[in-house]
Amino acid sequence: MIISKDEFLILHYLEDNDIAKVEWQYKSAKMTIDDFKKEILRENDFFLTHKPRKVLGQTQNFNYCIDPETQEWHNSIIIPTFTEIELKKTRYSGQ
Repeated sequence: MIISKDEFLILHYLEDNDIAKVEWQYKSAKMTIDDFKKEILRENDFFLTHKPRKVLGQTQNFNYCIDPETQEWHNSIIIPTFTEIELKKTRYSGQ
């Protein structure tokens, strides 16, 4: 089921398998840093709400270049959430 969708990112929750699917869109190439941060915060809220045990990241259409400082910011948000929700598995597909 699609939980949230915009031009950059679609968030699905597959309840039967307890999987969060994070599907980046081609328009991610046009994101600003503020857009990216907004998307990550939306993704984080989604994880905290649904508490999936597995995450499938579909990144083949992700076309945003992340600088090291922004990557550190991303990690400081997402990694503690993964710990809090006791995430068991992640898989990222770039193909």
